[in-house]
Amino acid sequence: MYKEPIIITCFPRSGSSLIAGIIEICGAFGGETRKGNKNNLKGYFENHKIIENIHKKILEYNGYDKMGQNPIPINKSLEINFNFKDAILEILINQGLKENQTWYIKDPKIVLLWKSYKEYFPKAKWIIVRRNKESVIKSILNTGFMHAYNGKKDWELYLEKLNFNIMALKKETNNIEIESEKISVLDMGEINKLIVFTELKLDIEKVNNFIDKNMFHY
Repeated sequence: MYKEPIIITCFPRSGSSLIAGIIEICGAFGGETRKGNKNNLKGYFENHKIIENIHKKILEYNGYDKMGQNPIPINKSLEINFNFKDAILEILINQGLKENQTWYIKDPKIVLLWKSYKEYFPKAKWIIVRRNKESVIKSILNTGFMHAYNGKKDWELYLEKLNFNIMALKKETNNIEIESEKISVLDMGEINKLIVFTELKLDIEKVNNFIDKNMFHY
């Protein structure tokens, strides 16, 4: 029997990789995740096969930008021409997921796919990562793959659209909001909130070694 996932999503550049890294350190399985580069030095903690073969294909199939930037669906149920749940589990099982193992999936684009995730994984635990909006936009403007808009005002409008989806999923899912900036300075209240919600076992030494405040703000 396979558990339902911990789902981590947010605005892009909000610190979800930091949160997913902690989740993995504390025992959750994420499969084969994308390695780090100049935009995320410690890794993205995103399952590359799920994003490329499922998330992006669903967006494209429905006529939206596969990068989740422009155009995007606003609180729409998207058409899926395959068994969504089976496809995700098949990828993870092939990568080593065991029955009754806690697992997670992380991708900011899940904000756009949330209705599908809620339909197929109704008992999932959702983590909505929050970060100061000015910091989010500053990071977006300095990230090469965020290129759909030209300036700060256009990105602000984009975030407003995403927030319609986030506010809707908050009403219909089992979720918590986690502030990544608090996590980045080892705020134990925020870390314990995360661990209690996910029912994982905190390894504070590994978490402390993983968190790098300077890297997060860079």
